[in-house]
Amino acid sequence: MHRSRALTILVVGNLVASVLHFGDNIVHFHEYPEPSWIPSPHIVDALWFAITPLLLLAWWLASQGRRWPAIALFWSYGALSMFVLGHYNFASPAELSFRINFLIWLEALAALLLIVLVPRYVESGYGAH
Repeated sequence: MHRSRALTILVVGNLVASVLHFGDNIVHFHEYPEPSWIPSPHIVDALWFAITPLLLLAWWLASQGRRWPAIALFWSYGALSMFVLGHYNFASPAELSFRINFLIWLEALAALLLIVLVPRYVESGYGAH
């Protein structure tokens, strides 16, 4: 598979996973275990809008051939996405529905794949040809 296509799949997969998880968290806010500093779905919404631009900026930097700045932002986005596992600091998986556990793990897995694979798929000069 061409590297730019693989990178696109990683980015879109992370975007879809975050939309599904954050969207469900907003719609079903009271079913999710949250820290006290997240008192409403509006904070969840704001967090998504704060984190997601990192993913999109990294993708753009990659398309401009800016390998290390892109990788650094992809890793930052991936690390922030892994905080989704923080839900388990407030409730065990057994206390949560299958849907919530699935969406948490979907986002965490997408972020892990991004962190691990992105150095392989971000090329110097990608998109600049």
